[in-house]
Amino acid sequence: MYVWSKTLVIGLLGAFIFLEILFWVAANGGGESQLSLQTTHWIALNYFLLLIWLFVWMYDQARVRGKNVWIWVVPFIIAPLPTLVAYVRDDSSTAKTLRGRVSYPMTTRDSG
Repeated sequence: MYVWSKTLVIGLLGAFIFLEILFWVAANGGGESQLSLQTTHWIALNYFLLLIWLFVWMYDQARVRGKNVWIWVVPFIIAPLPTLVAYVRDDSSTAKTLRGRVSYPMTTRDSG
């Protein structure tokens, strides 16, 4: 990835997994939830920030591939996960199409 470093991504994913396990333990299935209102606000905030992170990734990928990411903004706001899947599928199908059209320079050896 161009925008994020590996250590940042690994740290954020580790923190997310730790917090997710903590929330699952606190929300025991039987009775009333032990999650406070503040905790549910934190979960919503984390989801919102994850969506921002995904859109920055989409922007970076579009910039690298020379595509327009702004046509994906409205669908991404309405339904983030299906839009992300469609974006990745569209991006991979375009990459397969372009792979056949790219001409690579030939290297030749002098025989003399």
